[in-house]
Amino acid sequence: MSILNKISRFFFPLRCAFCGDLSSESLVCEECLKQIPECEILGETCLKCGNAKERCECRRVNYLFNGISAVYYNIGIAKEGVYGLKMANRPFAAKYFGERMAKSFSDKFDVKPDVVCSVPCSEKVLKERGYNHAELLAKAVAKSLSLKYNGKILKKIKNNKAQHTLTAAERRRNVKGVYRVTASLEGKTVLLVDDIKTTGSTLNECAKQLRLKGAKEVYCAVALISNMSCKDGKNKI
Repeated sequence: MSILNKISRFFFPLRCAFCGDLSSESLVCEECLKQIPECEILGETCLKCGNAKERCECRRVNYLFNGISAVYYNIGIAKEGVYGLKMANRPFAAKYFGERMAKSFSDKFDVKPDVVCSVPCSEKVLKERGYNHAELLAKAVAKSLSLKYNGKILKKIKNNKAQHTLTAAERRRNVKGVYRVTASLEGKTVLLVDDIKTTGSTLNECAKQLRLKGAKEVYCAVALISNMSCKDGKNKI
């Protein structure tokens, strides 16, 4: 390690992306590293909805995005890490998760998006937290894939209830008319980034608005996915 890096490490020590504790040489501490395998998505998934093949929900839900990739199940240490990024003032974790999301996307899809964007948050939430965690993830994804990030494409124009407090049906209604696209996307392929897919209502509404503005294809990349029953999940288009 160079002297400059040693000085930088002294003033800005590494912290584990999962638990937030100091980590000597990497972005994941040894204890969390042991727990990651139980959260990872391995094996075969439906590339459209992201669920394990036996729990594919494409027949029941009209997804308006072309496909989705995810890195972890919404459980255990992975859940702790992403929720820490979102709720516990750990913006440093975005680099690790964003890089993993980029790899997951490129492994599953033979697609070159024209632009990367993120699910926006309200001005109120942005003021309270100081950052939009989805934007930090999207910037890390874009950098890893050598793509352009545009944080102005999607805008949140209404304050709605927090999605995690609602049922699936309520979530779908809750996001109607909440987002607006601010630019023409005629013929473009868009990669939309968020932290978690639970029912997919937020991603679906954003994809709808992107398509209404001319997007040819919309793909999604998330760190966590819920409602998956087994630890299988990898395929290639």
